[in-house]
Amino acid sequence: MLMTHSSTNVLSAIAARSRTLPEQLHTLLADSLPTPDSSPETQAEIDRRLDFWCQVVAKGNWETFQKRLDWEDLPLETAHLLVSEALFQNPSLDVEPLPAWIKVLQQIIDAALAQSRSKSTSHRVLDPDRPIPFEHLSLPSVQVAQSLLKQRLEATDYIHLLSDSTQITLERKLLEALATLCTSALFDEFSRFRSTGDSLRDFLLLSLQSAPRCDQYQAFVDRHLQDGLLSLFEQYSVLARLVVTSVQSWVEATAEFLTRLTTDWTAIQQTFSPDRALTQVVSIEASIADAHKGGRSVMILTFDTGLKVVYKPRELALEVVFGEFLTWCNQHAIALPLKAPTVLDYRTYGWVEYIAAIPCESEAAVRRYYQRSGMLLCLIHTLEGTDYHYENLIAHGEYPILVDMEALLHPQMATQLGEFSDATLLLSHKLSHSVLRTSLLPQTKLSVSDLFSFDVSGLGKLEEQSIPTSTWKHINTDGMQVTYDSFSQVLEQKSNVPTLKDRLATPESYIGEIVTGFEQMYRWLIQHRELLLSDQSPLQRFAHQECRFLFRNTQTYSGILVRSLTPRLLQAGVARSIGLDVLSRAYLTFPEKPRCWSILEAEKSAMEQLDIPLLSVNTSSLDVVLPTGTVIANLFDRSSFDRVCDRIQALDESDLAFQSQVIQTAFYARFLEEPQFEASDPINLSQLKQHSVSSEQFVDEAITIAQTLRRSAIMAEDGSVSWLGASYQHRTQSFSIQRIGMNLYDGQCGLALYFAALYHITQDSTWREFALLTLNPLSQAIHAQDLTVTKLANFLGIGGGDGLGSIVYALTWISQWLQAPEFVEDAQRVATWITPEEISADRTFDVIGGAAGTILGLLALLPQVKASERTILREQAIACGQNLLTHQTGTEGAKAWQTWRRQKALTGFSRGAAGIAYALLRLYAVTEDSQFFDAALAAIAYEQTQFSPETQTWRDLRSQPNQTQLSWAQGAPGIALARLGSLSVLDTPEIREQIAIALNTTQRSILWGNDALCWGNFGRIETVLCAAQQLDQPERLSFARQTASTVLNRAQTQGGFTLSEVIPPGVSDPGFFHGLSGIGYQLLRIAHPDRLPSVLLWEG
Repeated sequence: MLMTHSSTNVLSAIAARSRTLPEQLHTLLADSLPTPDSSPETQAEIDRRLDFWCQVVAKGNWETFQKRLDWEDLPLETAHLLVSEALFQNPSLDVEPLPAWIKVLQQIIDAALAQSRSKSTSHRVLDPDRPIPFEHLSLPSVQVAQSLLKQRLEATDYIHLLSDSTQITLERKLLEALATLCTSALFDEFSRFRSTGDSLRDFLLLSLQSAPRCDQYQAFVDRHLQDGLLSLFEQYSVLARLVVTSVQSWVEATAEFLTRLTTDWTAIQQTFSPDRALTQVVSIEASIADAHKGGRSVMILTFDTGLKVVYKPRELALEVVFGEFLTWCNQHAIALPLKAPTVLDYRTYGWVEYIAAIPCESEAAVRRYYQRSGMLLCLIHTLEGTDYHYENLIAHGEYPILVDMEALLHPQMATQLGEFSDATLLLSHKLSHSVLRTSLLPQTKLSVSDLFSFDVSGLGKLEEQSIPTSTWKHINTDGMQVTYDSFSQVLEQKSNVPTLKDRLATPESYIGEIVTGFEQMYRWLIQHRELLLSDQSPLQRFAHQECRFLFRNTQTYSGILVRSLTPRLLQAGVARSIGLDVLSRAYLTFPEKPRCWSILEAEKSAMEQLDIPLLSVNTSSLDVVLPTGTVIANLFDRSSFDRVCDRIQALDESDLAFQSQVIQTAFYARFLEEPQFEASDPINLSQLKQHSVSSEQFVDEAITIAQTLRRSAIMAEDGSVSWLGASYQHRTQSFSIQRIGMNLYDGQCGLALYFAALYHITQDSTWREFALLTLNPLSQAIHAQDLTVTKLANFLGIGGGDGLGSIVYALTWISQWLQAPEFVEDAQRVATWITPEEISADRTFDVIGGAAGTILGLLALLPQVKASERTILREQAIACGQNLLTHQTGTEGAKAWQTWRRQKALTGFSRGAAGIAYALLRLYAVTEDSQFFDAALAAIAYEQTQFSPETQTWRDLRSQPNQTQLSWAQGAPGIALARLGSLSVLDTPEIREQIAIALNTTQRSILWGNDALCWGNFGRIETVLCAAQQLDQPERLSFARQTASTVLNRAQTQGGFTLSEVIPPGVSDPGFFHGLSGIGYQLLRIAHPDRLPSVLLWEG
């Protein structure tokens, strides 16, 4: 392209508009400040841009946004100028001289013009069978990159080392990277280009074309090539700069790789293939990990002999030292030998042995694999390792092999337990420093929408998920479009799960072996502690090494990078910088400017260059030296090497027991699933009668459960207690290991309720005291500062199972059983957090998480407060009812609520129409407002449309259309319970018939699955027990007691109650609805049904 005055002006304008926020600020400080146009239109545009910035970093909170500006020493007036259009139009601020990257942009423009003139549509990097969106517009950039690479490597004879297909692979990776940058903006432009101006007509044209033509697409490509892409780059100036960045990074990284490959060829052969000469690299898997430091990434090379070697463009000292340490361990009689990959280390980069996944030869080999996994888990935990997800662990026969050690000896920023060190804070602290930190143990992670969960841990298992996914259709045609479909998808099953005879040997069947290996290695470390802490220790090699500092989750960076490539952010550098400034949100949660604030600059600087930020620290240092050159002194209170020594010094049997509990609970939570009902033969009543248990025996077993829970509790210095448990995520139907929360469902309130009930029945003051200790963290939170209260209220929600309503309910009964009126006052205080705003915002609706459960909690409290204080509780309950009325949908006479992922109206008690109708009928009984009665009738009518005559139960609409369940949560038992609970309000022949059918179905298949309340046997037993009370049918009471006796006898025989069909008895969960405390409570209620309420009905 011949440079003219006009083209120079355009390029200068592109350079100016592409400047990042720091660059603009530097320009402002170096030159006289321009004065923005004072017109209302200009000021409105400036305000709009500042509003956008405020929304990005502070969710619209101007006080927080001002704090962000203050910490940057950036006056609001300067911020006004930074987002002003005057900055781009002021001649004094033109980019002069033009930056170096503009020269490469000019080359791309020239290549685009040449491509336009040649009319060529073919190139070796283009694959007709695998088209890339708008690849013809990215081709000029690829051609420039090829040319620049040849110039860089003129003196290097590398061509013969790579096959043609390998060279194409490298070039195609660049093409794919350019598509990632450009596609969003290009598709926006193409959509406008092909539009007729009639959106309906456009939609029909796209939908009806079975084989789209390419006329419009080709015209679009030609139009942009004809002006050398200049108009595109002029509009999307940031895109122009990022395209050049991508090209330059690819050239630098590729040239560096090829130079190293050429230089190291002989050493690679001697190290990895001493017996066979290597002639050529025949294939490459490029960019298999995150890009850092100018687009550099890990690559897997395959040579002509079949040998595979991994190229890692970073320091590998920790991988070398870890391999040496495993060799030393093997020489000192560990239980089973361990392996690590061979490393050819060149300090700033290296070549690593490729570890292939191969099957185990026998069942015994699988067991040894998991025993070794437990040993590795112990070593990584001891060596302060983290981020060992499924991609970093390879099942190499019976050897689990870790293939990335950069996050070994990971530093930890200094943390404080908070203003009161109660048990919940103590346990949270212990968990954050536990074996969970390795990321090897199963942990479910929620998607951004909280609708899906994933387990990406090293020892986890990937499963099929129905995931909304965007896909391109009719690529590079007139009908090109993006579609969003939900379909079952399995995240690519990596090589972390061993195989045996073509089947996956998943970890849930080998938890014992994992724990055994962990305990063996732990005790081995204790045995060799003195030597390991001596000056002759092999651990000394870990000192003064560089390790990675994972300040944030890599997925967070990746998501922000993707969002920074939206068309509106690609037009001006300041706009994209503001988009990246979302990173500042995490810092702004601190009341004062944190010492790590400087890291934000380093993060944004890397992401401006399309890199995932990479921070590293010295294992013997307390400081962080940032890539920007800034040093943050004493960011850590201990160096990571000193922490390793501290950990080894502190190893003892008490900690070993805790870590083993964490391991078992992690697997229990990961593999705990809702049992799937299958119709079975009717229960043999005569067999049940053989196992009758007395009331005293039921109470004794409840005491045994309480003692078990007391032993497993974590106790703090203030005497408060908390537990490790499996927290249920209702929307994803998955569990995760956590410190239990505050609620009734699986938290502190559920356990406190149980201990209070046990005191009420036994009058043993031990359990009164323990109930108070259990409530201590909640009591402190209730009486804490308003900010803590607000955070707790927002986190919990308003529901009757897992929210504020559940706390109100639990405290109400605890107050009565402990004869402690202060807990009624606490319940009232919690009720005040259920604000009109919280109620109107509720879209969960159901008993567990929504307004229906809130109603039940408030109504339980209502009779316990003074008459003068009842009005406010009634008004809150009515507001909840009104919210339910507002959002009830369906046909006339049959209406319900979309409680399942806001898409489906479910049946059943916990999340469906039965529970909500029950709550509305209870509300009607108090208010006599017929609106609530009518809404309940409509919900019951809707539920009846889902009744299955064949199965004599109600359909479960969460998955397959004809699926049914049989538990308190879903199906006949819960529906019978709901109808029974409201029989005093709604008693008709139709309701009686529904109850009879549901009870018959429940009793016919009462014993199956697990024993817990929510999905298990004791939930179904409660339905029969409640029927005996409500219908005055002694025979049902006898049936309930006999059934409970059978469950109890079985538990005593097998060594514990069954909480999961996968995990063996003995692994316990303290929670109320899925764990031991709920079973214990139900045993007390079976023994004394007239002295304890039905918690599954939220009886008041």
